[in-house]
Amino acid sequence: MTIKSALEEYLKCYEERGYFSGSLLIARNKEILLQKAIGYANLEHNAPNTTKTKFRIGSITKSFTAMAILLLCQKGVLHLEDPINLHLDGLASGDKVTIHHLLTHTSGIPNFTSFPDYWSTTMRMPSTLPEIIRSFAQLPLDFTPGTRYHYSNSGYILLTAIIEKASCTSYANYLRENIWAPLGMVDTGCEEHRSVIKGLATGYTAWEEIIHSEYMDMTIPRGAYGMYSTVEDLWKWDQALYTEKLIDAEWLAKMFEPYQFGYGYGWAVDQQAGKKVISHFGDINGFHSDMYRIVDDQLVVIALSNVNLTPVTKLTRDLVKITAGEELHQPLSLISSFMKETPEAINRSVGTYVDSKDERMKVEITEEPHGIFVTHPKMYGVPYKFRLHLVAQSEESIEWITGIVYETFKVHLQADQSIRKLTFTDEYGKVYRLTLSATAKRS
Repeated sequence: MTIKSALEEYLKCYEERGYFSGSLLIARNKEILLQKAIGYANLEHNAPNTTKTKFRIGSITKSFTAMAILLLCQKGVLHLEDPINLHLDGLASGDKVTIHHLLTHTSGIPNFTSFPDYWSTTMRMPSTLPEIIRSFAQLPLDFTPGTRYHYSNSGYILLTAIIEKASCTSYANYLRENIWAPLGMVDTGCEEHRSVIKGLATGYTAWEEIIHSEYMDMTIPRGAYGMYSTVEDLWKWDQALYTEKLIDAEWLAKMFEPYQFGYGYGWAVDQQAGKKVISHFGDINGFHSDMYRIVDDQLVVIALSNVNLTPVTKLTRDLVKITAGEELHQPLSLISSFMKETPEAINRSVGTYVDSKDERMKVEITEEPHGIFVTHPKMYGVPYKFRLHLVAQSEESIEWITGIVYETFKVHLQADQSIRKLTFTDEYGKVYRLTLSATAKRS
């Protein structure tokens, strides 16, 4: 089997089960091995995804913000060790925090997207850049700058403001003139104000079925997580990072240096099997994205999805393994049909299952008039609800899988039903072992 056919076979399982909606690109040594679009950019209009569909890329934006800062440093307009109060006013700790601290998430500035009112209020309201900054400008630091790593979108909001002040133009315009246009990234940009972005996918999430994600006003994310792009444009970005087309090698090397906490400038920097890996994950309402680069092999895998539950980081790592000729430990297999749900399978499965070692993990299987469902927390502790399908039943166990994302729930039965256990494997392959709660009641 060729590498391309092996990649296609792997993705076929996700496509036929409906576990992926988005666009992917795998390339090595300047050659695209596979480029594929799956699912729908817009379900209401049955508009399919294509390899030119635009997706919000979330925090992959940070790599572009970092490049913009380095370009200004190369010109001598900025310096990495500048305290940020040289460029911005009104910050309580602006004399202690440097541009380097902001780039590496070591500033100690509180992360505004973790504030209690962010989800309920802030992200839904149009905001100017100064308004966003004022929300955290006078707060005390979480720690002394440079002593700890703590991911902070606030830092990249401040970098956005520094770029605009130093360049005397908008963040989007600076990136357009100095990065996107020189690289021919014609399908990349920032959503500003109320512009219509042709070809932009709609973002979705799930509750029983695919639904619209929570609204976010796109004046909020800026240089922290506010860009959109395509797999084709991001491949151009990947290729440029092996050259000096945008910036001199000495400055490019600074971007990919693993600083004291393994984060470079806008990139996570790691070693896998002795090879340098540069990557970044993106997460924004309705979208998940990942860009995974094994630079020693000039291999890149880009996955962009318009369903926020898609395990893009698992897909990119699996596709890398397939490209290397490795056999996957637990490949996803096709199931041609599901079993008919039986009253016994339902009655012996419903209940609330808890993890004695992690009180946050609670899985509820319920029978409702319109089907069998499971509800449990996922990213950020947010609960999601999925329909269950019966795939196996015996005297010892009952096994279910979900739609939308691939998760398995295996109920282990005791002859006297005194103890009932559940093995839950999530979409990333993480296994949880839970026990039926003594206080659980059947729905």
